[in-house]
Amino acid sequence: MRLPRKKILIENVNLLYIDIPKIIQLSQVDRRAKIDGYLSVIYPGSQDIIFLKKGEMINAGTFVGPEKKPVSVFKALDRMKKKEDDGSVFYSEIEESLLKLLVAIFYFEPKHKNLSSKYTNIRKLFEVIQKNKFEGFLEFEINNGLNFIEFSGEKIGGCFFCDDVEEPLSEVLSRGDDQMIIESVISMIENHTEEVLVNIFNKVEELKMQISPAQIQMLEKVVNSIIDGVSKSIGMANTIDFMQLSLEETTQKHKFLKDVNLTNNVCKLDKVFTDPDLFVRSIAEWINGFVDKASLSLGDKTYEITYNCIKDMRFALEKLKFFNSSYLKSMLS
Repeated sequence: MRLPRKKILIENVNLLYIDIPKIIQLSQVDRRAKIDGYLSVIYPGSQDIIFLKKGEMINAGTFVGPEKKPVSVFKALDRMKKKEDDGSVFYSEIEESLLKLLVAIFYFEPKHKNLSSKYTNIRKLFEVIQKNKFEGFLEFEINNGLNFIEFSGEKIGGCFFCDDVEEPLSEVLSRGDDQMIIESVISMIENHTEEVLVNIFNKVEELKMQISPAQIQMLEKVVNSIIDGVSKSIGMANTIDFMQLSLEETTQKHKFLKDVNLTNNVCKLDKVFTDPDLFVRSIAEWINGFVDKASLSLGDKTYEITYNCIKDMRFALEKLKFFNSSYLKSMLS
């Protein structure tokens, strides 16, 4: 699926020849590479997209045929790094406002879905949108490319078109006349030789973000530091038993924690996929359960010993609001 872009950085290059880790590294450390954009790989039968905000990986989605669904950044990145499947790489810079819309289509159901140009009066559709002062955006596909028009009341908030739509409309777009733009889009959809499907989405209030790989690694470090530190007092076997028991209990509430891996006494969280705030809260609750169990052996020293394992990460954890849900909050004063 082709997507709108402001600037092409890499286009249709075989995945085998692209150093994906280097692109990600540069996007995080090089000021010139800290873009809003997307890194997309088209595989046989599917397409994975990692979205970037100021160079940081903030979300990911996948197309499988006509279906769209969110996927963990780790999963999408891991597939790109392994290069086990043939793929073509596209790397593009986009406007921040488009980034919000692109991420949204993987998470939210349209208010009106798959309105066919064959059976829908497109002109009437736009009239109703404007008359009702609609707040949201319209997505339509032409020639395997997604195009977007954002509405703010009666006015157009933004237009984001693929090249084959934007180029014929370039003169109209340069004038900035909303009605002329709408008339041109209506004409293009109505006169297109193939069926055009239109989706209408409600307004997106904020950019939806996953917890970042760096934040996941931070939480892995928290759990592993506690395992290493507490095991020195009560032994590794007891420490892992308490961690495992608490994990099982916490998983009853947060089902996504079933993907936590504690193999070889090391915690791996890269397979866990959920909302960022919920992710952080669930890990804090898991550690709370561990503290309860460890206190049977450590008594009054439990909080101090556990907190000392992670105190060097205090400020990073405060930024994640980890302590809002943690027993260890009492150790901050």
